[in-house]
Amino acid sequence: DFERAFGRYKQMVGSFGIAPSIIQYNQLLKACARSRPVRSAEAEAILRELACSWKNHKPESQQSLRPTRITLKALGRCVGQRRLSELCSEFGIDKDKIFNQDFHAGRHKRAAASAHRSHLATFRTMESTQQA
Repeated sequence: DFERAFGRYKQMVGSFGIAPSIIQYNQLLKACARSRPVRSAEAEAILRELACSWKNHKPESQQSLRPTRITLKALGRCVGQRRLSELCSEFGIDKDKIFNQDFHAGRHKRAAASAHRSHLATFRTMESTQQA
């Protein structure tokens, strides 16, 4: 459920300092869509956070934060197609391009895992520096 997914997300980001990938954002959006009532306001807030994260990352790790077909489908179930189009326009997301491109979950998982390992290594370095 959404509360549990959001709690894990907050722990991952807040307590452990691990930057989320598109996979974690998608999981939160799916949880919003499965909630009753649907959590449309939370879904929009998640998209806003994703957009900020995506714009603030280095180009090599931006790819792991790009919205995917899964992102847009889950968001569309939360806010409806009209609002989805408005949000895509607001954030410069090319909805048609995303829905028409080939999507390979394995490729996205590998990119996300690579970004995750990079963030984890940075976190461990910061942690060992603080202990010294």
